[in-house]
Amino acid sequence: MSIEEQSIEQLQATIKDAEAKIKQKKAQSLKDAYVQFKEIAKANGSTIEEILKVGKRVHKESKVAYRDPAEPKNVWAGRGRKPLWLEKALAEGKKLEDFAV
Repeated sequence: MSIEEQSIEQLQATIKDAEAKIKQKKAQSLKDAYVQFKEIAKANGSTIEEILKVGKRVHKESKVAYRDPAEPKNVWAGRGRKPLWLEKALAEGKKLEDFAV
């Protein structure tokens, strides 16, 4: 039976079957890729975990440049938008240098 001859229910069933098959094939493809990746790592004397670490960028913690003397947990590294506590203090007439660490 061609698609043109199928009822709405039959078409929906066909779509549902196709989506299930796609999901199954994607899962199998990932498994196959994992096995290949593992074999490549082993051939190079490494593990997958070691290879994945190579591409990771290490995030350096920003140094504190400004601190609120009234509330020491309020800090700012001096990059990006000024925090609200600092904006408020500057609006009250304080100078940025007053908060420098």
